[in-house]
Amino acid sequence: SKQNIDNAIVRVKVNIPEHMESLLRESDIRDNLSKAKFVTPIVKDVERSRRNRLGNTSVETLTTQEVLSSYFDITNVDPERKKVLMTYADNLINEHDFDN
Repeated sequence: SKQNIDNAIVRVKVNIPEHMESLLRESDIRDNLSKAKFVTPIVKDVERSRRNRLGNTSVETLTTQEVLSSYFDITNVDPERKKVLMTYADNLINEHDFDN
């Protein structure tokens, strides 16, 4: 239903899925609201899909080292480099006792 927006102050909030965000043309929205006295900045609420790369594992149940190891696996870090980085990480984590 069309609303009379002549001389109105208009606030626009758009809920849109992430895959359609690039199709949103704010200029068209503003053009269609040209009779309004004032149009606030358009607020986009983009519904982003959650990417869970850890399968059914909850991040909260993992140690810092386990999360870091999973990150290295996901980002395809060379196994030898991962071993070196995990050694550095273990030293830092144990030095600062982050998990307790």
